[in-house]
Amino acid sequence: MKGLANIVLGAGIVSLVIAVLLRLSVKPTVLGLEPSSFLGFSIACFALAIAMVVVLGKEGK
Repeated sequence: MKGLANIVLGAGIVSLVIAVLLRLSVKPTVLGLEPSSFLGFSIACFALAIAMVVVLGKEGK
Protein backbone atom coordinates (compact mmCIF):
# COMPACT_ATOMS: atom_id res chain seq x y z
CA MET A 1 0.00 0.00 0.00
CA LYS A 2 2.99 2.27 0.49
CA GLY A 3 3.79 1.84 -3.19
CA LEU A 4 0.29 2.99 -4.08
CA ALA A 5 0.73 6.05 -1.84
CA ASN A 6 3.95 6.87 -3.69
CA ILE A 7 2.19 6.55 -7.04
CA VAL A 8 -0.61 8.85 -5.91
CA LEU A 9 1.95 11.34 -4.59
CA GLY A 10 3.78 11.24 -7.93
CA ALA A 11 0.55 11.85 -9.81
CA GLY A 12 -0.14 14.83 -7.57
CA ILE A 13 3.29 16.30 -8.23
CA VAL A 14 2.94 15.85 -11.99
CA SER A 15 -0.50 17.43 -11.92
CA LEU A 16 0.79 20.38 -9.90
CA VAL A 17 3.62 20.96 -12.38
CA ILE A 18 1.16 20.83 -15.29
CA ALA A 19 -1.10 23.34 -13.50
CA VAL A 20 1.79 25.77 -13.00
CA LEU A 21 2.94 25.43 -16.61
CA LEU A 22 -0.58 25.98 -17.91
CA ARG A 23 -0.99 29.03 -15.70
CA LEU A 24 2.22 30.52 -17.11
CA SER A 25 1.33 29.80 -20.74
CA VAL A 26 -1.04 32.09 -22.56
CA LYS A 27 -2.59 29.67 -25.05
CA PRO A 28 -5.52 27.42 -24.07
CA THR A 29 -5.13 23.67 -23.66
CA VAL A 30 -6.22 21.13 -26.23
CA LEU A 31 -8.83 19.47 -24.04
CA GLY A 32 -10.18 22.74 -22.66
CA LEU A 33 -9.05 21.96 -19.11
CA GLU A 34 -8.21 24.90 -16.88
CA PRO A 35 -5.20 25.02 -14.56
CA SER A 36 -7.55 25.05 -11.57
CA SER A 37 -8.84 21.58 -12.51
CA PHE A 38 -5.29 20.22 -12.43
CA LEU A 39 -4.71 22.01 -9.13
CA GLY A 40 -7.85 20.45 -7.64
CA PHE A 41 -6.74 17.00 -8.80
CA SER A 42 -3.29 17.47 -7.26
CA ILE A 43 -4.83 18.55 -3.93
CA ALA A 44 -7.00 15.43 -3.93
CA CYS A 45 -3.96 13.24 -4.69
CA PHE A 46 -1.94 14.82 -1.88
CA ALA A 47 -4.79 14.35 0.61
CA LEU A 48 -5.20 10.71 -0.45
CA ALA A 49 -1.46 10.05 -0.12
CA ILE A 50 -1.42 11.60 3.36
CA ALA A 51 -4.40 9.48 4.42
CA MET A 52 -2.74 6.32 3.12
CA VAL A 53 0.49 7.03 5.01
CA VAL A 54 -1.44 7.75 8.23
CA VAL A 55 -3.34 4.48 7.92
CA LEU A 56 -0.10 2.61 7.25
CA GLY A 57 1.47 4.19 10.33
CA LYS A 58 -1.39 3.02 12.53
CA GLU A 59 -1.26 -0.52 11.11
CA GLY A 60 2.46 -0.83 11.80
CA LYS A 61 2.15 -0.16 15.54
